[in-house]
Parts: sequence; structure tokens; C-alpha cells
Amino acid sequence: MTPERRAVLSEAEKKLGYVFADIALLDAALTHSSYANEHKSHSSYERLEFLGDSVLGLIVSKTLINKFPDKDEGFLTKFKSAVVSGATLCGAVERLDIIGYVLHGNGKASGDVAASDHVKEDVFEAVVGAIMLDGGIEEAERFVLHELDHVLSRKSIPRAADCKSDFYEYAAKHGLHGVIVSSEAEGGALAEGFVATAFIGGEELGRGAGRSKKAAEQQAACAALRKLSASR
Repeated sequence: MTPERRAVLSEAEKKLGYVFADIALLDAALTHSSYANEHKSHSSYERLEFLGDSVLGLIVSKTLINKFPDKDEGFLTKFKSAVVSGATLCGAVERLDIIGYVLHGNGKASGDVAASDHVKEDVFEAVVGAIMLDGGIEEAERFVLHELDHVLSRKSIPRAADCKSDFYEYAAKHGLHGVIVSSEAEGGALAEGFVATAFIGGEELGRGAGRSKKAAEQQAACAALRKLSASR
């Protein structure tokens, strides 16, 4: 690992509020498969994401069971789905401001993929998995509860993010033409996935990528709404 990469990871540790005993775990959690494919000595975050997804589900399920002792399985399932949704995890990564530390392959396409909401969701899960392996379930739980407290602390099921509906509502309210164009991704890191772009009045405002067309369109709409909100 180069001194420059180590310095970058040290900055990431400060934002995460966790210092790794094995910094290689954090390095992997912040490495996209497009970079790993180009540099065979590097591992991508995919295995850590696999672990983190399960760890995150366990932590959230345990928290909700303890918080709502009288609620049934249906309520708990809906609440959990809102907590671990792509929109929630993407928002957490954006607040942490760590997506800029993710290594990705050369070329604009790879850069766009690495900055997508889909990847932000994966990175959060990969970081959870990395912390779990490095410090154990207690440290992983501390991290998750801290970063998702704004959702877990609610007393009722959080409203599911529906950026696509809000996007079209915004366009109609302002007398503008809003459209989201989606297509299957062509090879690369998002093979077997979809990409989408949101436009208002012919201006590109947001892009998204996901395993399904619906997920890609939701992410594109969310990105567009964030841009519109920032410009107000």
C-alpha cells in the first residue's frame, strides 16, 4: 500500500469514527470491482458487502425487536426494509462523505459507476462487513446504530423513499417536462444491471444505476431531486 493511499484511508477512518487494526480491510471496502479487475493485486468490496448485508440485517432486526416488543412480524419487516433501503444507506454514505475515497477503474464510465447510488449502498454494507471482521459485532453495531439513528429512532415506520414520484410531482408543479430514461447497462461493472438518467426540460439532472430498472430510475430521480434542492 502506498503512503498516499494510507493517508487517504486515515482520513476515511476519521469520518467513519473507527480506526482499523487491519487497514487492508478498509482498503478493500473502498475498492470498486472495476479497479480490482485492472489491478489484480487488489480485492474489491464485493465479499465484504456480502458479509455486511447480513450483519446489517442482524443488527437492525435485533434493534427493532428490542425497541418494539409488542409489534408483529409485519410491522418489523416493513420498518426494517425502510432502514436498510438503498436510499437510507446511500444517504449515510453521502453524510460520511467517503465515496471520493473509493478506487475505481480508468475511464469516465467507471467513474460514473463508482459514484452511483447503487455503489454507495454497497460501500456502506462493505464498511459494516469490514468493521465486523476487524473489531467484532459490537463495533459493527456501534457504527450502524450511530449512522442510522435518525431512522431507527423513529416511533413509526419511516416513509419509503419514492423519489421517482416526487420527481414527476416537482416537474408538474413547476410546469416542466420531466422524464427518466433507462436502459440495460452494457458490460463492465454493472453488467446485468440498469442505468437511468433523469431530465427536466431537456436538462440532465441525475443519473442512477441498479440491479433492476426500477432501482436505477429511483436513484436517478433521487440524484435529480438532490441537485434541485441544492440549487434553491
